Amino acid sequence: MRKPLDPPAALDHELSCWYNGDELGSVRTEAFRTSLPRRAFDSAERLRQLVGEDKVAELIGVLETLKSEPNSTLMRNLMEGSQTWWADAPQDWAIFQNLVDQIIKYLQPNPGPRPAWTQE
Repeated sequence: MRKPLDPPAALDHELSCWYNGDELGSVRTEAFRTSLPRRAFDSAERLRQLVGEDKVAELIGVLETLKSEPNSTLMRNLMEGSQTWWADAPQDWAIFQNLVDQIIKYLQPNPGPRPAWTQE
């Protein structure tokens, strides 16, 4: 059994693997924005597994802080690791905050069914 990660390490892993700027393309596209519910749901599931159930509340706290602090050391580290510069443009920051809000929603107990991929 793998040792759970602390929330910052789990976020670094999630963003660098699943939101890597080299592969992601523009987050401003309609296709990306409409895929946010599914991406957020899947991220919440992976993050829950990475931190373990007993640290989900701590993870939510880190996410809440993260979305209000675009210039924090953690946010800069996450952007460098993922090569996605969320905090460098207001439009991208708003999309990141939306993503984080949805991840938090899906980290709650009984988040509902997995959203379907939308037609792009």
